[in-house]
Amino acid sequence: MTDPRVPPVAARDAAPDDPPPGAAALAGLALGLGAAGALMAAALALPGQLAVQQLGGDMLHLLDGLARIRLGQIPNVDFSTPLGPLGFLPIAMWDAPPARALAFGQATAAAAIIPFILWLARTRLSVASAFWLGAAAMLFATAAAWSATAYAPTMAMHYNRWAWALFLATAPILLLTPRRGRGLDLGDGAALGLAGAALLTLKVTYLAFLAPAALMWAALWGRWRALGWAMGVGLAAAAAIFVASAGWSMALQAALGYAGDLWSAARSDVRPAPGMGPLQLATTPAGAPVTLALVAAARALQLCGLRREALMMAAASLSIVLIAWQNFGNAMMGALVAAPVLAAAAHRSRPGARFFGAPAPTAMRALALWIVATQAPTLLAFQRSLFSGWAVTEERHAALFADAGAPGIFFEDARGEIRGQIMLEPPRPRQGEAGDDDAEDADEGPRSLAGRRFNACSASRGFERLVSMAGAAIASQPALRGRTVLTADLINPVWWAAGAPPQKGAQLWAYAPLGPALETMDLLAVSTCPAAPKARNRIIDEIAAAGIPLRPALDLPHWTIFERVVP
Repeated sequence: MTDPRVPPVAARDAAPDDPPPGAAALAGLALGLGAAGALMAAALALPGQLAVQQLGGDMLHLLDGLARIRLGQIPNVDFSTPLGPLGFLPIAMWDAPPARALAFGQATAAAAIIPFILWLARTRLSVASAFWLGAAAMLFATAAAWSATAYAPTMAMHYNRWAWALFLATAPILLLTPRRGRGLDLGDGAALGLAGAALLTLKVTYLAFLAPAALMWAALWGRWRALGWAMGVGLAAAAAIFVASAGWSMALQAALGYAGDLWSAARSDVRPAPGMGPLQLATTPAGAPVTLALVAAARALQLCGLRREALMMAAASLSIVLIAWQNFGNAMMGALVAAPVLAAAAHRSRPGARFFGAPAPTAMRALALWIVATQAPTLLAFQRSLFSGWAVTEERHAALFADAGAPGIFFEDARGEIRGQIMLEPPRPRQGEAGDDDAEDADEGPRSLAGRRFNACSASRGFERLVSMAGAAIASQPALRGRTVLTADLINPVWWAAGAPPQKGAQLWAYAPLGPALETMDLLAVSTCPAAPKARNRIIDEIAAAGIPLRPALDLPHWTIFERVVP
């Protein structure tokens, strides 16, 4: 039986007949977005300093990679990382101190959003909706916070925000029928291809969960030619990014190295997923309102006769949940894109359509406001974080790595406090899983190396100061200064803090066996309370299995620095 609420196929397939904005309106939109981005960048860059009050270890990971690139190393060739070259390139390209380079890199990412928003305004959105969406995406790109619940500022995990910004700027292409016009296949394909290349070379999990939605879009709308353009443009853009990062002669090696690093990270059991499962994520007190809003958005589009848009909204919602599941923070920030999509769809619903007992346009605009409300904490946290550099105080912050070339990066370090956590009692084995629990306990248990014992302990506060202390101590010893240093931990920052030369073959994150890094290691820094005791223990075990002779060279209150024994 035919549903009377759904219009005939011809009516559903009709493109919207509202005219595209003129050249003057698009120019005004570009100027408005440029002004908004300039204000955001100025708020972040003018102090010349950045505050880091959360995720300090991740911040050290970022500074480690940037330092290596500035010293001439190539990502995925000279050092391993599952983060793509675009996670470093917009920052490393600026010849400025790290604090300003980070701010300028964020501004570069924000500026790259503008062409995508202009295309959306020309083909799908009103100028007002496009400006609102563009400003939100640029705020994602420039913020100095990592989630809505993070009160404290940090620049860590900037790549997740950049990827969400790209999602906001391109997802409406998949979610809305375009206005009639020329060049749609080329324009849509180029936009999707450029965004896909950026995600591929930034954080590949975003692309992996969005690619099925793009295939579904091509099938539902018959946009196979546009998809072909997207693949061609995307491959060319990805190649250009690798050339910009590694140079013509090393671009192919860098691309293959990136694939290898991704494969190593995918096989690693260090962190299969950074948090809760997808179903749990979608049903938590914070996630459930977002999930309900997305489900309501898909249902509203279906009731209003926009069946393809409804199917695409459902597919995009699943992508949002899966992306949030696989990326630290587990926040479904991409849900914000549903608001301008609903606002645009409100003008396209069939006459007389109703939703929640109200006329469809009214109900869809109300639903758009609900979605904005669910994401308001994120927007407010991101907006507030832009001014965090102005609030740096000597009483609360310290430039722990000024001697390492980062005088403008201030870590929260009120009184030099350092805390660690120890396991007083191991967990009791679950029935039927005793072997697994025993193995887990062994991974985190005590270890011995060259006559020194390291108990189970993990740093819970002050890890950045621990790294700074180790670096300063190594730099102060003439016999140790200038030698390569490997950190026995999940991250590897002590070399940078010590002003040592970078190792070839090192890993920014210890996802896989170290292999080549052990061959080029002169010194090994082992903490009594590392960031990740399991990673420390695995490195110690790998050194023992390789039979590498070491001896203590420097004993510190919270570190032992070993040196390789040369026969």
